[in-house]
Amino acid sequence: MNQRQLIAFADRPILADDALSKRYLRAMGFLDAYKRSTARVQAVAIAEQMEREPEGMRAVHPYYVLGYEMKSDEYPIDVTAIYERGEIVASEDTRTCGYLGAELSKRGIELDLVYHDAETDLSPWSQGLKRIIDVYKSDAARERMPEDLRGYDVAKLKVMTPEYNEWIIKFGRYADRLKIEALRKITIESGLMSAWGERTAAVNFFNIRTSFTVHDYNGWPYRQGTLVDDRTSCPVCFLTPQGQRYDRREHHRYWNSFIDLLNHARSGAAMGPFVPVIREAPRPKDGHIPGTMDRGGRWMLEHLMAHLIRTGARMYMYFHPACTAADDRSLAEVMDKHAAALPATNPTLPEIKLDVDEVVTGGWKTTYAEFLEQQPDRWPGKTG
Repeated sequence: MNQRQLIAFADRPILADDALSKRYLRAMGFLDAYKRSTARVQAVAIAEQMEREPEGMRAVHPYYVLGYEMKSDEYPIDVTAIYERGEIVASEDTRTCGYLGAELSKRGIELDLVYHDAETDLSPWSQGLKRIIDVYKSDAARERMPEDLRGYDVAKLKVMTPEYNEWIIKFGRYADRLKIEALRKITIESGLMSAWGERTAAVNFFNIRTSFTVHDYNGWPYRQGTLVDDRTSCPVCFLTPQGQRYDRREHHRYWNSFIDLLNHARSGAAMGPFVPVIREAPRPKDGHIPGTMDRGGRWMLEHLMAHLIRTGARMYMYFHPACTAADDRSLAEVMDKHAAALPATNPTLPEIKLDVDEVVTGGWKTTYAEFLEQQPDRWPGKTG
């Protein structure tokens, strides 16, 4: 594959059938690990789909991987036992993905991207504080922890105090590492990715190796180093006006979200390859004509992509639950317009401060004044 070629791998079939859309957009193979009983049949269908795709445009999305192991709101999960082992037992998911790995190997196919969407983890945010307090009651679980986590008396920590915040961030990193190590094991042992090759990028939703600290939309700092393939970050570039981080700011919530997303990409890009997760352009709350592209939304999508491309992103995961053919064509047109600006190597770019009046990447400038001309108040007050 031409390493400078842009490609967006979609979670659903591409609706636009024009040549430009087909050049830049491809549907991923979707393996539903929730339906383990049909894994063999799914594997054959996905392998045949990948066989029809040219080299450089082959990606799969193993869905619901680790769902049975981490979704405690759906299944009875012994969180303490996981921490006592110091690992998530992922043999069933490895077997499920292994059927696909075998079919791909039979056809001599190497994937370009494996995208995981394991957002749930074993942290207090996902499992609840009570379960983690129980984990701390186990001597075996504490012995497995990093040394800087063992000394906390979690039951006595007061929520939102500096000590609590320090602990929950540290513990969150540890919990995330266990998840990513399980995903790595699944991806390699199943044959979806080689342990020695560098062709396949394997990522998980919002796992980034950072060069500077970034923040989620509620202001929690994020500094993570564990990656599925040990090199490729996956910043999530979903514009959103929600979250406490954007309260009482000088500039519009959507503008500051835009800045944060570019920072996520910049921070990951400075450390190596990265695959941003993007979605369709913002739609106005009222008055949007189905099958058309809103002018302001199109402007926002173009400026987001213009900066991401100049930051060095050539591969994207394109999540588009409400997408239309117009969305697909618009994304392809934007990618084509800016393709020549993709740098040969990722530049090291500084953090952008919130509330600045302009953002510049590789000579492409976006100003707050132009942003306001798009009437962002027309867009939803909550996304996702």
